[in-house]
Amino acid sequence: TEFTYRELDRRAQSLANRLSNDGLSRGQICGLYLERSIDCVISILAVTFTGGAWLPLDPNYEAARLRLMATDADIKFLVSNRDPTSLELDTDVTIYMIPSPDILAAGTEKHAERTGESDLAYVIYTSGSTGRPKGIQIEHNALIRFLDAMRDLLPDKNLAKVLSVTSPSFDISLLEIFLPLGSGGTVILANRGETR
Repeated sequence: TEFTYRELDRRAQSLANRLSNDGLSRGQICGLYLERSIDCVISILAVTFTGGAWLPLDPNYEAARLRLMATDADIKFLVSNRDPTSLELDTDVTIYMIPSPDILAAGTEKHAERTGESDLAYVIYTSGSTGRPKGIQIEHNALIRFLDAMRDLLPDKNLAKVLSVTSPSFDISLLEIFLPLGSGGTVILANRGETR
């Protein structure tokens, strides 16, 4: 499946409008129960457009770990393209299944909530190898500094086409997504079988 920048933006804006209309805003965390896929890229952009923060919930992790993460982060919104029943989320979590015609019908007017450098961008959890997994809160300024530093190391020709192979639960995945998109390049998303 191929997406143009226009189609990517259209879908992300539609989802952002739906999330925002339902109350997702600055400082709130939205769970993303998605594999590395176009749905994941759309959702990360959409949550960013609302001013909210995303929490990647890798479907390849054990359900108990994912429940702990979702509960600890106190998510009230979840975007998924698979059945989230095994997560046993609280009933007050609003679930958005994508792709969905009703989300695409939410309107594509530009939605970009202003965020400050110290606003939360995303949350990732440690492996828990020393005990209980801990949520690490990453602010926009840290994400931007990371991307800027990597951008300085990579010439434009290296960003023309970038193969994305990293789980969204790791920071390096954001390099694979945001650097090519921010440089007019192409992101090639490898599925789980291909990365093996």
